[in-house]
Amino acid sequence: MMRSLMIIFTCLAAVSAHDLCDQDDVERLSREISAVKAEVLMRKTCPKDFAYNAELDSSYNFVTSLRLTWLNALLYCNRMGANLVAIDSQKEYDFIKAEIERTDLGWPRGAGHDSFYTGGTMLNGSPSLKLNAWQWAGGATFKSKPMSYAPWHSTQGILTDTKDSLCHVLWAPGAYSWHDHPCHFKHHFICEI
Repeated sequence: MMRSLMIIFTCLAAVSAHDLCDQDDVERLSREISAVKAEVLMRKTCPKDFAYNAELDSSYNFVTSLRLTWLNALLYCNRMGANLVAIDSQKEYDFIKAEIERTDLGWPRGAGHDSFYTGGTMLNGSPSLKLNAWQWAGGATFKSKPMSYAPWHSTQGILTDTKDSLCHVLWAPGAYSWHDHPCHFKHHFICEI
């Protein structure tokens, strides 16, 4: 950031002395100004404990200091002005899995050794054999919405085994694959703004 500021001041000094920066300097300056703006914006808008992902335009908090039931995890995120994460694309899913691995939170070697709750839940808590009955729970930053992207593990998301598994987890022993899960178990969770 200091380097960017020095280039900005150098070009401003050159312009004020009636010298012109060459085209490469102007383009580099423009890119660096954009990067500085993004960094400043992130610092202004990203709450404590959240990390901003510019490509996805969302901020994430991987909560590993607590294990909560799904409902308590949702309430925890809502109190911070966030929701439990809604994974809307393969790109977002890949980012989340990579972040878990990068920070060494994941199974089996990391400190977390645990699955992560997301905002996924069975619509109105009513079991159904339809995959589209799953939704992302709404809250502080968006309303409830259907799961349009849902790469369930082959045996999951259909509720053939139990009517109890109404919440979605990224299942640690299954390389963070999508699993339905009982909501009363306690797990780590991911908040999103």
